[in-house]
Amino acid sequence: MGVILVSLLIFTLRVVDMSLGTFRIVSSVKGAKALAAAFGFLEAFVFIVALAKVLSPPLHLLEMFAYAGGFAGGTFVGTYITPAAVCLTHGVSLHRGRPDAGNSF
Repeated sequence: MGVILVSLLIFTLRVVDMSLGTFRIVSSVKGAKALAAAFGFLEAFVFIVALAKVLSPPLHLLEMFAYAGGFAGGTFVGTYITPAAVCLTHGVSLHRGRPDAGNSF
């Protein structure tokens, strides 16, 4: 596989990893322990696969940037999926309180 393709794979894996982390944290806070554990398992597995790709020889700077960029991208995606994660794990409304109060979920 070429360096660019591997870098795209690493970036995607990190975005998925961080997104799973969002679902894990929301599930845990909402008391869905089994669901949080399942998300945690998947998150750790994806993390290990991504890290193994980055650290496998030969080392490429582009792959390291893809890893860091995937972390940032996953954090960004997590801010958008948090309301959906709250709804999926506990079936709550996207808006609590007054709509004009600035609540994000």
